[in-house]
Amino acid sequence: MKKETKICVGLSGGVDSSVAALLLKRAGYDVFALFMQNWHDTTGTLHGECEWEEDMNVAKMVAKKIGIPFHFVDLSDVYRQRVVDYMFAEYDKGRTPNPDVMCNSQIKFDAFLKCAEELGAEYVATGHYCRKETFISADGKEIHRIFEGTDPNKDQSYFLCQLSQKQLARAIFPIGDLMKPRVREIAREAELPSAEKKDSQGICFVGKVDLPVFLQQKLTSKEGNVVEIAAGFYDTLEGYPGYGRGAGGPAMHTAQGDPNGLPTTEVTFSTGLDSLAECPDNELDGKLQALSSVYRYKEGDGKIIGRHFGAQFFTIGQRK
Repeated sequence: MKKETKICVGLSGGVDSSVAALLLKRAGYDVFALFMQNWHDTTGTLHGECEWEEDMNVAKMVAKKIGIPFHFVDLSDVYRQRVVDYMFAEYDKGRTPNPDVMCNSQIKFDAFLKCAEELGAEYVATGHYCRKETFISADGKEIHRIFEGTDPNKDQSYFLCQLSQKQLARAIFPIGDLMKPRVREIAREAELPSAEKKDSQGICFVGKVDLPVFLQQKLTSKEGNVVEIAAGFYDTLEGYPGYGRGAGGPAMHTAQGDPNGLPTTEVTFSTGLDSLAECPDNELDGKLQALSSVYRYKEGDGKIIGRHFGAQFFTIGQRK
């Protein structure tokens, strides 16, 4: 890139984006900061109100310390539509969403990128711990690839997995070759206000939340039984031949009452999937339907070991 290249840094107020901006400024590029507000509602959040204002104030101080222009943009409406509504929809279906992946493809390198372009930016830089490689293919096309960050404890390349070639062409990751301790060290040496700021956790731009409380803004709580089903229970179920192979132990499933008063469970059958690779195409759809279908069981099929407040609040892949 030429030194006169204008680069927008998504400055969050955290140490990573701060050092990304500092390094680009030191390298001689025309750099400016853009802080985006993406969330107003504090329902279910585990910290105080107006955290985004605190982050913005730190970002302003960082920009002033580095000596770059500071801009602000409110993307809360598009963030709610593209990220938060997607989250609610996935949890409602009993699936675990990944808002960070969606945020990068739909917000940071889409809506945010467009705002940066309106301010004259040719590229957007972020504080992600990942690396980008660009090469020319055999047919003369410019190809961009993402690699994991140098720091194995901070690699964030996965969260950029849905970026298109067009988006990657405009992306810069200045700290991808650095270890986190070195990033902190650079910030301290430069006396940046964010040098000791703790890393953000939780949902991208929302923060740490009490997930059930957060989700109940849109998803209704429905009480039901937590049922322990013995290993091998599914082996003999009609319609699921062989899917119980290798279960290995009791399976915990949530159950919800149906209109007839019988408990029901939504079960995603994960055993026996290795056989799908050899399944003929004309049979595959049927097997996949069977794997994802709902099985209704009667009392006595399993042991009730507790109560839950909504099956949609428990998903495969959740951290807790």
